Amino acid sequence: MVQQKKFFRTVTRNYPPLLLGSIWRGMSYPGDYVGLLDNPVVITDAISANHEYWYETYNMNACKACLEKVITQEDFGRIQMEFDRREEKLMHSTEKGIEDFLTAFQNYSPAVLIIWAWDELVFARMRTELAKNASESEMKLLLDALNIPLRNNYYKQEQYDLVTTRDIRKHIKEYAWILSRYGRNIPYTFEAATENKRILEEENYLNGYAQEKEGIKNAIRRAKEILGPRQSYLVDLMQYIVFYRTHRTDMLNKATYAYIPRLEALADTFYLTYQELLHCMPEEVTQRKIPPKRIIQERTWAHSIVVADGAVRCVVGEDMWKIQECLKEDVQDVSSLTGTVASQGKISGLVKIIRDPEDFAKFVEGDIVVANMTTPDMMPILRKAGAFVTEEGGITCHAAILSRELKKPCIIGTKIATKVLKDGMMVEVDANKGVVKILR
Repeated sequence: MVQQKKFFRTVTRNYPPLLLGSIWRGMSYPGDYVGLLDNPVVITDAISANHEYWYETYNMNACKACLEKVITQEDFGRIQMEFDRREEKLMHSTEKGIEDFLTAFQNYSPAVLIIWAWDELVFARMRTELAKNASESEMKLLLDALNIPLRNNYYKQEQYDLVTTRDIRKHIKEYAWILSRYGRNIPYTFEAATENKRILEEENYLNGYAQEKEGIKNAIRRAKEILGPRQSYLVDLMQYIVFYRTHRTDMLNKATYAYIPRLEALADTFYLTYQELLHCMPEEVTQRKIPPKRIIQERTWAHSIVVADGAVRCVVGEDMWKIQECLKEDVQDVSSLTGTVASQGKISGLVKIIRDPEDFAKFVEGDIVVANMTTPDMMPILRKAGAFVTEEGGITCHAAILSRELKKPCIIGTKIATKVLKDGMMVEVDANKGVVKILR
């Protein structure tokens, strides 16, 4: 499969087989697109190797070509309403049995593909339309402003609510899930919330919040003036994508966190640990055909998830190593990296590779955050960082949005940053040119 087709790497996500199996079933099953698209765009060939996601080039280009045809005001309205309906159904499923939960999880998953593909397509169309009646400098200023959502994502709303709350314990109960991703159970503690509140108040958060919102509103008004009545909906669509890009994965994480007690109870019935249950495939759990423990334990150590021939399967052992060898990238003798500028600036500092919350302890103020992507749970170190460098991300990703909010140099889409750069390296991040240079 890998040798016969051309694949390209996109993102890195640590979803275990139970969750990723459900996500990719939703992205590859035509029935889950009913109500969203008249012509389903489905993933036919995909691989997760070392939690890196690879998609077959021809298949993904075909998906983008189909989605480009539905960038209309009518399609936008219908898809938005359907996403809202599926969100509600997903959260209701957290009170039900495992089949209902995994079905709702799968049914919501096309949002991952649609928003990911729309991101690049809509940004390109916005740029083309604005360029017809705006100068290059005004167009850039508008796009920078519009790349921050007016509607609050969960992480933004959590910050606002934290600053304005008088009851921190009630606050952490409402946002208990905010640090937990990919099935992990990471508590949001009173101490962490108290420290975050102190920092935000020290930064005069509410004043900056009001100024930012006003700037976005002005950019929306101006962009709609330039585009005119027929194309102004593109501004709303772009704003929705900027918001929903983070929101869709937050919904998956929030629902999973709410379902953890039921998953733990289910694991007990199979004489498994919670982590072992997460390394079962969806049909193995729903059909109660749990594989031998040695297979599950092998998956917890290393596995690949493969979409091919209409099926989603988990691969271990020799077949897995063959897949990973075929996808291996040569990053030797690389002295500099290039990427997309998300927020301008130039600074030198020490590299700190951030993969998990356990890596936060090694971070010192002024260090350069190097990660596959940034996430809301990284906020404590992102505020102290000299700059951000990520492997993935479009211009509307979390790192891009946050770097502009914090006014930190940021380069995204480097593809191989965590493979080339190592902890303690001194690098120069030139986010004016989009270049990361290794100094020593």
